[in-house]
Formats: sequence, C-alpha cells, structure tokens
Amino acid sequence: MITTNALPAASGKGRLLTLRILSGLVALAFIGVGGGKLAGTAAMVELFDKVGLGQWFRYFTGLLEVAAGIGLLIPRYAFYPAVLLAIVMVGAIIAHVTVLGGSPAPAGVLFVLSGIIALVTKVLNITSKGPGKRQRAMITISVIVGSTRQGRFSEKPAQWILQHPPEARRNRSQVARPSRLSDALL
Repeated sequence: MITTNALPAASGKGRLLTLRILSGLVALAFIGVGGGKLAGTAAMVELFDKVGLGQWFRYFTGLLEVAAGIGLLIPRYAFYPAVLLAIVMVGAIIAHVTVLGGSPAPAGVLFVLSGIIALVTKVLNITSKGPGKRQRAMITISVIVGSTRQGRFSEKPAQWILQHPPEARRNRSQVARPSRLSDALL
C-alpha cells in the first residue's frame, strides 16, 4: 500500500477553470496597458521619456504586452506569452527601481501572476497536444495489459507497472509456479 503526506489535489476542471480565469484577467490587464502605450497616452509618453530609450521602446513594449496578452488567451500556447510577460515585468521593475522612482508593486504583482500562469501551465502540461507523457503511458499500458471484463479496461495494471521499477516486476514474475497441472495438484 502506498501512502503519501500530500494534500489531495483539486479537481482537474477546477484547476483549469482557475487558470483560465487568471489568464483572462492578466491578459485584460496587459492588453489594456499595452494598448495605452500603443495609443500614446500622455502618461505613457512621459514615462518613456523618463526612461530615456526613446518612444520606439514604448511602441515595442506596448506591442509585446498586447501580443502576449492575446497569447495568454490561447491555452495551448499560454506558457510562452506568460514567460515573455514575466521578463517584460522584470524590466519594468528594474526601470521603476533605478530610473523612474515610485512603486514597482504593480509590475511586481503582474510578474508574480505571469510566473504563476507559466508554472501552472507547464505543470498541468497544457502546452502539449493531448494528454501528457504519464497519461499516454497509462493509456497504452491499460490497453495492452488491461482487463477486458465487460468491455472495459482497468487502469490498475497500468498504475502498478508505472509505480514499480523493472527489477520489482521481474522479481514478482520469478515466483515459483508449477509447470504442469499435476504439479499444482500435489
């Protein structure tokens, strides 16, 4: 019997829904702020004048934020825009601390949220097409080794095979078994 100290995981649908809502809110924030940079609002023009890299950098940053914000809304590719936005927010934090002054808290919050989206997306293996490696292995093993009782396949053999190393499986198969029916009856 296998025991763990880990807390039970939330349901898969609940985690995905939470991730989608978080991604949507962060995407809206980045699309809004990036759109303001692209539109040339007075506050953004003044902010990028203080940075001193020129207005081309405002357009570049705005384009990155809008494009990555839209990318967050595509679940299969959300990992890459989240990483990009986290990198952009590191630059924003550095700019606030060194040149602009003021609080880097909004950039810090968006950095943390982008990092959470990237991490959770990678952990849930949403970036791949279909199930992850472990799920594909279980499906394959279940089909090969599975029970065909009542037309259903059992996942127990697949789970046992994945949890036990090959040595343990070999040792289990080397149990002395009678080679003939007459030996078994004696």
